[in-house]
Amino acid sequence: MKVGFISDSHGNYEQFKRGFEKLIEQVDFVVHLGDILNHGPRNPILDTYAPMELAEFIKEKMRRGRLLLVKGNCDSDVDESVLEVKLAPFLVLKVGDKTIVAAHEPEKIEIAKAYAADMFVHGHTHQRRDEVVNGIRVLNPSSCAIAKDKNSVMVLDVETQETEWIEI
Repeated sequence: MKVGFISDSHGNYEQFKRGFEKLIEQVDFVVHLGDILNHGPRNPILDTYAPMELAEFIKEKMRRGRLLLVKGNCDSDVDESVLEVKLAPFLVLKVGDKTIVAAHEPEKIEIAKAYAADMFVHGHTHQRRDEVVNGIRVLNPSSCAIAKDKNSVMVLDVETQETEWIEI
């Protein structure tokens, strides 16, 4: 089974849509790792900033069962209202014999430890990551819209544990 990860869209509809469409062609479902609609006070407002369009696109994909969301530090009660969903602070995914914890902040690796997870996938830093910390593989797809390295999304083949970053 393959899982797609996208993060830190910060209301940038075109970048999210582009990344989601590249992912959904090759994965079973996609997890958005937070900072969904709000641009955040430290981030630039790009020409592609369109949070209401993004919210409608996301709601449609959630209705089809192909998109899961976690709450980021820039996501608010208003964002949840617009998205018509209560955002989870983290997800625990059981895929085959692997346990994956998905969250926004890297500090939530403690949750992955508590669940004896094989992998921990997070957003927040806007940078790609692939390393092992205390026996847990830690991954970050980077930001799909305002990355510190390259705007990208990530495919994780859970069975083989191979990862692929796709630039957008």
